[in-house]
Amino acid sequence: MSDESERALTFPVEVRFDGRDTDRHLIDMDELSRSLKGLSRIISAASHFASTHEAAHHRDAMDVRVLVEEARAGCYSFTAIVQLVEASPLLTGVLGTAIPSVAGTIISYIFVRNSGKKEEMKHLRAIAEEAIRQAGNRDDRIVERMLATIDRLADSLRPAARDAVAPVGGSAGQISIAVGAAKMEVGIPEAEAIRAETPQEVGSESSYTILLTELDMTTGSCRYTDIKSGVARLKGQITDPAVHIPMNAYVSAMASQRPLVVRAKPTLRQGVLDRLFISDARD
Repeated sequence: MSDESERALTFPVEVRFDGRDTDRHLIDMDELSRSLKGLSRIISAASHFASTHEAAHHRDAMDVRVLVEEARAGCYSFTAIVQLVEASPLLTGVLGTAIPSVAGTIISYIFVRNSGKKEEMKHLRAIAEEAIRQAGNRDDRIVERMLATIDRLADSLRPAARDAVAPVGGSAGQISIAVGAAKMEVGIPEAEAIRAETPQEVGSESSYTILLTELDMTTGSCRYTDIKSGVARLKGQITDPAVHIPMNAYVSAMASQRPLVVRAKPTLRQGVLDRLFISDARD
């Protein structure tokens, strides 16, 4: 083992892709290469801030290496190994044990903030604040300044987040990232919000009663009428794999023009419904 690795504080970041091609242990190479690039930037920046409480936007300013182990069978998953190079004895001691959980919280916050999930943002921000205070920063002004720095860091990493979720909606249905107990998932609704040019918000999953009027079984794109409001020709995207099976619940409901109860997440622009992402149907 080299002197550098002996001085480094290391911890694992578990990355997993599920759904679509990854269920057959395959993933699009171009999408994966983009994702690895984005994940490397996000993991490096979050780990650097967790260990130094300072934001860095260029790799040469970070004493962080992100290595990756071989992919494992089962969907498509791998472990990224974070090395905080030149870690001081203090960081490899008691304080160092908190760094992975803080880094995991910041990683989750970056994706949640860029997908516009406001309730999860509040929850993760509270966890980050508690971690900052436990690290010895008791002054309210310092804590607020550090939280504002995390916000700016998350905003600056939006392009990296777009790269990281490149396979989601393509060869994968979702990505999950875990650092110890800190775990987050980005599905197709969240990925589309991250990719959007204008800010979007992803709502909580709920039940909707809809009347399907158009459906593309290949892409899952659809149009529907919301039974509760009566608004017609709303945009939808069915992410349920069953949509590709002949005579599925969606096709049957549209053919007979009967209402269908679905589980879905909405994406909103300035509070107005943009699209409904449908994950399941109760026929």
